Amino acid sequence: MLVGDIMSSPVVVVQPEDSLARVRNLMLRNRISRVVVTRDERPIGVVTKADIARCMAEISKRIKSLDEVSVCEVMTSPVIVIGVRDSIRDAAKEMLSHGISGLPVVDSLGYLVGIVTKTDITRYYAENCSSIYKVSELMEVEVPTVQRGHTIYRVIDVLQTSSVDRVVVVDGKSPVGIITHTDISFIDFPLRKERKFIRVARKITEDYVEITRFYYLPTAEEVMSSPVITIARESDAKEAASLMLEHEIGGLPVVDRAGSLVGIILKSGFIKALSTEKCWRGSS
Repeated sequence: MLVGDIMSSPVVVVQPEDSLARVRNLMLRNRISRVVVTRDERPIGVVTKADIARCMAEISKRIKSLDEVSVCEVMTSPVIVIGVRDSIRDAAKEMLSHGISGLPVVDSLGYLVGIVTKTDITRYYAENCSSIYKVSELMEVEVPTVQRGHTIYRVIDVLQTSSVDRVVVVDGKSPVGIITHTDISFIDFPLRKERKFIRVARKITEDYVEITRFYYLPTAEEVMSSPVITIARESDAKEAASLMLEHEIGGLPVVDRAGSLVGIILKSGFIKALSTEKCWRGSS
């Protein structure tokens, strides 16, 4: 199986001069997590939802709107590419070694012909890799978590300091929701001067009432996707891959028999799996 057999095509592309607002709209309209930046039909960069989320985290510090931020300011460049006739295992190795979840696919002349993403890798795993790995072997054990009442800025801080691209909202030890870069990227944050606030009156004496101004910020509970889909640590990893594809999600909290959070399995776990010899034994 070659990269050309599983890649997605055509590719949503933008130019370096386009605005980040245009990129966000394209992602939303096409339900994708990255766009390829091209010049003369050759890939020169990539912009992901994580890049947009980082910009959104700075919204209170900057005066520019997303319409005023250009693609060339935030894109990752130079871009790592894969050949259309390279193997799927080669693609998985490239993604793993560079810590990325998508590779533009080029022909022998360097022209963009497609893109292979962690979703394509996950689909291949779900269709071809039964009873090879258990969920517990591919899951991440360090799970970023927040409580229901944490503000969205707390969520952003946790996302920025974690290698995992999503945060699990917990109630005690049980997962109750998920917040991803997608959720953060498509929130319309107001500038600091425009934030809504709540006036709270507190009676100090009979003649004096103190008015306190509290700025309103969305909480994790208001932003999270819920109810959350989980998977048991003993399950076949193929089941996890199939659930992610069925529900169009990028990760599943992993629970023990008591329903307590013990890890998270991501599409990147299948990249790791397909980079190993274990998945290809017996393949021609």
